[in-house]
Amino acid sequence: MRLFSPAQGILILCAALLSACGVSVEQGAGDKVAIPAEVAGKWQVQVKDSADKAMQIAAAGDTMSLQWSGAGKDDLPGTAFLYQFRGKEYVLIDNGEKAGGYTPLQVSSRSASDIKLRALDPKRVALRLKKMKSPVTYRKQWLRQEIYLEAGMFEKLLTLHEEAIFQKEIAIHMQKLPE
Repeated sequence: MRLFSPAQGILILCAALLSACGVSVEQGAGDKVAIPAEVAGKWQVQVKDSADKAMQIAAAGDTMSLQWSGAGKDDLPGTAFLYQFRGKEYVLIDNGEKAGGYTPLQVSSRSASDIKLRALDPKRVALRLKKMKSPVTYRKQWLRQEIYLEAGMFEKLLTLHEEAIFQKEIAIHMQKLPE
């Protein structure tokens, strides 16, 4: 028995990728770094509670161009960047001009054929911001409300609470496909 039609599955994947964590940031933390050559290629993308999707990554300098396969591909993010801060790597997925900002994901593990990404936990982020006596800025998106971290706040949160603000489970698992 299939729970979702293929069209609904694409919408769910799109929503999951663009809001993998319910937190967007105005800018990355640390330094934007060159994309490693082994990241380029075709990947199978598995997002929790969503259908798998194929994606081709082209790497040029510090920018990843994401080209998706199948129905609904035009609604999925097209650009991502890699940042390094305090010895850890973070992928920032461009939310596009309409939504603005970036969805940050922590690289949990990365090899030439396997990448695991963790998302920020919005409840944990809100709790840490309140403990820091910093305002929690929410903004309305298409189907949801998200926390929006203005310039410098993402870096401050990572510095003070990095281990406490990410989800424990893997949000996105990518496996490289043979060429």
